[in-house]
Amino acid sequence: MIKSLLLVDDNDYTRSFLGRIFERKGITVYATASGLEAVELFKQHRPERVFLDIHLKDIDGITVFRKIRNVDVMASIYFITGDSNFAATAKELNADGFIMKPVNINDMLALTE
Repeated sequence: MIKSLLLVDDNDYTRSFLGRIFERKGITVYATASGLEAVELFKQHRPERVFLDIHLKDIDGITVFRKIRNVDVMASIYFITGDSNFAATAKELNADGFIMKPVNINDMLALTE
């Protein structure tokens, strides 16, 4: 099981709900609604996994993805989106995967093992 993750989602409820579930599993969670803050949190803490929403208020998830991959080309990043057409984009970007909203918590927990 991973020890830390970065959760980036502009929905407060989603961020809080998922964060609590991961923390109960003993995972340190760095959570933010801001794409710019996400990049800084990644630089500071180097979490083992990143769950990244596409639509953020300050910058989009694809830009955040690229900035994090510039810091660490091997960063494990999964996009979270409600857009089923995004699968092709995630693959083109070489993301580790993408998770459809509404999220299935068991699928997300499986990605932490």
